[in-house]
Amino acid sequence: MAAYLEHGGSKFWEVKVKSKEATVSWGKVGSDGQSMVKAFDKPADAKAFAAKQTDEKRKKGYVDVATEEAAPLFSLGIVDKASGFSGKGLILLASDTKGVQEIYDVSLVQQDLAKNIDKYYIMQIIVVNSEYHLFTRWGRTGTDGSTQTEGPFELSAQGAAVSSFHKKFKEKTGNDWTQRHPTTFKKKANKYTMVVMDHSARQQKQQAQVITVWEYFVDDGVDGKPTGWYPYVQSASEQMEELHDQYLYNTWLDTRLVSSGAFNYLVDLKEMRQRNTSTGTERQIRRVTPDIASKAAALSAPAAAFREATDLMDEEDEEMDEEDEEMDEEAPGSPVQAGELVVDKLCSWGDAKVYMDYDATLNQTQIGVNANKFYIIQLLKRANGACACWTRWGRVGEDGQNAILIASSLEDGIKTFEKKFKDKTKNNWANRDAFVAHSGKYTLIKLVSSTPITEQHPSVNLPAAKATKSKLSKDVQDLLKLIFSEAKQQLTNTLDVKITSNGLETPLGVLSIAQVEVGEGIVEQALAYIKGKGKKDKSKIQTISSQFYTNIPHKSGRSAPPLLDNLDIVKEKAELCELMRDMVEVAIRSAAGKSQNALHSNDLDSQYDTLQCKVDIVKPNSREHADILKEIKESQERSHGGNGVKTEAIGLRGDWARPGGFERRISDGQRDASGSDMGTDWNLILGAILEAHLHTCSGKVKRVFRLRREEEYERYQPAIGNETYLYHGSRMSNWVGLLSRGILLPKTVVAMGVKRTDEGWLGSGIYFGNADTAAGYAGTSKEGNAYMLMAKTALGKMKDYTKITYGISKPPTGFDSCHGVMGSEFYDDEYVVYTQHQHRLDYLIEFKRT
Repeated sequence: MAAYLEHGGSKFWEVKVKSKEATVSWGKVGSDGQSMVKAFDKPADAKAFAAKQTDEKRKKGYVDVATEEAAPLFSLGIVDKASGFSGKGLILLASDTKGVQEIYDVSLVQQDLAKNIDKYYIMQIIVVNSEYHLFTRWGRTGTDGSTQTEGPFELSAQGAAVSSFHKKFKEKTGNDWTQRHPTTFKKKANKYTMVVMDHSARQQKQQAQVITVWEYFVDDGVDGKPTGWYPYVQSASEQMEELHDQYLYNTWLDTRLVSSGAFNYLVDLKEMRQRNTSTGTERQIRRVTPDIASKAAALSAPAAAFREATDLMDEEDEEMDEEDEEMDEEAPGSPVQAGELVVDKLCSWGDAKVYMDYDATLNQTQIGVNANKFYIIQLLKRANGACACWTRWGRVGEDGQNAILIASSLEDGIKTFEKKFKDKTKNNWANRDAFVAHSGKYTLIKLVSSTPITEQHPSVNLPAAKATKSKLSKDVQDLLKLIFSEAKQQLTNTLDVKITSNGLETPLGVLSIAQVEVGEGIVEQALAYIKGKGKKDKSKIQTISSQFYTNIPHKSGRSAPPLLDNLDIVKEKAELCELMRDMVEVAIRSAAGKSQNALHSNDLDSQYDTLQCKVDIVKPNSREHADILKEIKESQERSHGGNGVKTEAIGLRGDWARPGGFERRISDGQRDASGSDMGTDWNLILGAILEAHLHTCSGKVKRVFRLRREEEYERYQPAIGNETYLYHGSRMSNWVGLLSRGILLPKTVVAMGVKRTDEGWLGSGIYFGNADTAAGYAGTSKEGNAYMLMAKTALGKMKDYTKITYGISKPPTGFDSCHGVMGSEFYDDEYVVYTQHQHRLDYLIEFKRT
């Protein structure tokens, strides 16, 4: 056996066993170091000595570094970075019963673009220091996904690792491992398909450090960019190159659905084009390899100048990084200064700082035993070199108990920290990036340590800044105060969270988008289990619920939070995750350009900027205002047979008396742009409407706000036809999100119309109704105000439905939208579109409940 280890990249230690002798070498990396040979009576004794010495070195902070001598087998595969074994292990290459070599590195893909499905599953057996690990990673294409590692399996248990690998392959593909070759592999419905890979070519590319850049072409001035080619970020370039390699040997993978942040892209690798599925924006893409990089001068001069400027900033950042590295080399073991982690709020151990990234926040919620507890571990180091391991534990929301364990040395402190982490989580600290949750153990939480949203801010909770005089109109100020207050109140009433200058701060740290995504994933898991067939196992529901509350801290005191065991509670938690995401994104956007979090400050102009939506008041005495009131009244009449004021009662003629007249006048530009009085006729119309007490589902219109979200105007496609104004109501806490990101296609559940607890009566789409319908579903503030959106909608050719039909994700062939017909199984008319480019938000209607 052989083992080669390094410590901090500066020291090495190596042991090699040959028959009855063990040779130990040590010294500085890059030097020959020193050696010692120790003889034994038996080979087994030499191996036992080597194993014991290696284990002791690992406990002192040494880590394994893979070498050909240390690895029992040679492999052509590339160890997945997310495994935590990259650079430390090799892919297993073994011979089958017929002597044929098999490489245990498989990529699987399941794709159904019509259903928006494009996901991957990676399987590898990784050999690390004569032990086997079965690693798997899966998720939507373009995402990091989830990971799991089984093992370690001892060297003598190679068969067990291989057997487990074969079993997973059969589960995911429906094929036996012996059928893996392209000539015998059979694609099966709802199963993964094996991707043909050239392992040798991939490894040669990696060893040669071939860097291929992927670029996209800009010609619409997005983000102020001049026309020209621009590079993807490095991680996206690597992802695209991986998909390109798959396409070369699997031509059926010429089109991929790639998830990136909040968007999905349909990438055509054959035609080299990408399309944003939400906005419809389509761009040309290209692959720039080193041999043609010099030809990339096809960049326009303005684009090249833009690139040069950004490259200069990147070089400055790199120089700063290099300076930091030099400082680290001069002072080994010193804590990181830039963006350093914050010592726990209850610890007061002199001038101690968190050493490197030795900081773990753990949480565990077990509903069955009413446990909701946290455990914090930090390795601290003082200026005089003294080290200690700080721990604090207790029930979430309380300070709990704490202890500080003084270490005899830095190595001893690291050992104590890693042992605590392993005891509490059943995970090794070295593998924390591939963390696996275990029942009855703590989970590593992805909250931001109690630090501000951006590194440039001080790591303390600042008092809210004094309100400055706003440049906004009083009406818009009133709106902002109300919607931000409602959203913050809903959030703080439900979650164990405080809104500070640092962000949304829980007892365990600042809430992050990554943690919200974890919560969303668990909600989706709960929904799938509840809707699945068969008898439900209460222990399974308890496990899923416990995982949710472990990751999303709630206010529950010492009572157990409710189980996620029915569609009502799952819907509630899905809406909570949506609110959390909206509020975190607002905080992040404000931090990017302001000195304080807009949610925490009293600066209305800052809050307005975070919405990224233009909001203006429509003057009450203007033609535009009268047009809107008239359209609302007509919408009520269309919905419930003219229970409101009759058109003829106010003397309307011509265009105004016909359906669609309002839309034609607006589209012809016949609004009062200045907001001035349009004359006696319009005053008579407005007066007649107001005298008739225009009621919107027992409410009276108070104010109308004009909206403009630029991205909606850019992607809206009026050419689809059949344009009309429709309405959308929502609860009060939603309006910050709706104005800042618009109405999104549902991710988990949809609630529109009555209090539904499923995906919607016409599937997963964006729902609209007539005015009184939408107003009935609008939440009400404590002052009695309610709001609904008035959206321009391109319905195109509608497919009428008289029966509730679940599971629709797009209109039938030949149709552009779906319509639930009032008076059938639908109480109200419901209009559903299934793409983002069929609507835009034009107005926000404020009305008073009466």
